[in-house]
Amino acid sequence: MSAPNKPSRVFSFFTTTAGIGGGGGGGGGSVSGRRSNATDLPQPQLKLEPDREVYRPGDPITITIEIKNPTTSSSLLIEKLSFEMKGIEKLDTQWFSTTKPSPDFKQRRGEYVFMDNLTPALISNQIVSAGSSRKFMVRTILPSTIPPSFRGATIRYLYYVRSILSGQYLIMENGHFSEESIRDLAELETRIPLQLWVTQKSNGLQSEEGRSSGTFLFF
Repeated sequence: MSAPNKPSRVFSFFTTTAGIGGGGGGGGGSVSGRRSNATDLPQPQLKLEPDREVYRPGDPITITIEIKNPTTSSSLLIEKLSFEMKGIEKLDTQWFSTTKPSPDFKQRRGEYVFMDNLTPALISNQIVSAGSSRKFMVRTILPSTIPPSFRGATIRYLYYVRSILSGQYLIMENGHFSEESIRDLAELETRIPLQLWVTQKSNGLQSEEGRSSGTFLFF
């Protein structure tokens, strides 16, 4: 069985909404100076939430990204927020003949990424005030010809979305940020799985000749 064609897909548009507590200001610019790690402060909270539990090929999809600043006295500077949506085929190498992946790719042998939509920086230099949150929504349309989520003994099709936040805490003293008030944060990553179901009518795939109309091509 040949792997599904790798579709080319981009995010159609991106919108933001302020969260609880007003969210904070817009672009605040980068802050330079002597830095230390934010080991004495709680980590920000990064949450992903899909608009549905199950999708079908060709469906519109909206993912809400929520960022919370749990501190009471520090502003959170979002230096960069990335977003990625992936579809992966995993083959059991004991049953399938697979090639060794290039060292430039992080995927393992038997893995094939057939859907990879990456936006390295959805936003940058945004402020989330102490004790508040911000929400960002990413919207796109799934390709019309992709296999369903499937976990078999020798083959699997998996989908997930992932977001990575890079930033720092800024502690205000007398209304200003001093060089010593910058606290670097370790990258924060969150991912959630996506479930895709299909019917023959909606999967956009052609049945092979000689097979009954109820047979799925990728099963």
